[in-house]
Amino acid sequence: YLDTGAKGITGREGLKTIAFEVCEQLGILEGATHNKWIAPDWYIQAVSGGIGPLGVIKGFRELKQMGLITTLPKLAVVQVSGCPAMSHPFQQGKERADKILAHTSIANLSTGDPGMAYEILREYCLETGGTMIDVSEEDAAKMQRHIAQTEGISMEPAASVAFAGFVKLMKTSIVKSDE
Repeated sequence: YLDTGAKGITGREGLKTIAFEVCEQLGILEGATHNKWIAPDWYIQAVSGGIGPLGVIKGFRELKQMGLITTLPKLAVVQVSGCPAMSHPFQQGKERADKILAHTSIANLSTGDPGMAYEILREYCLETGGTMIDVSEEDAAKMQRHIAQTEGISMEPAASVAFAGFVKLMKTSIVKSDE
């Protein structure tokens, strides 16, 4: 098996099922009628090279095209500050991301060259009102401890980056309390 990353079909096709599951479950929770599913207001994910959200946004687009959802969610790409290969260029308004050298101990978030994934995710963020941010390893570790203490869940560091990103998005009012 040759993993071709963002260019690979199998990764995107497999990961789009996350969008299907999320929208189906939200439809059930909200009591949607007529086989309608519901898209979340935001989809937030810790990102390294971008294959995850590439697949998920593909799923959201397909659901909208089929008429199962009426809106596309905003996307928040969250990166660790030691490898902001997408978040910094996005915040600087750049159309392309340059290669960077990662300085993070969170190995699965250390892709310093997002390539074409950045351009696709950037376009989706601009289209939907999404964003790209980064959080420190310290904030991620605090979130990891907080979730362990309050929920009894031991999460791996990349997941804690996503949660720390969510908190940052809420504190800065990028994600509103009613979303």
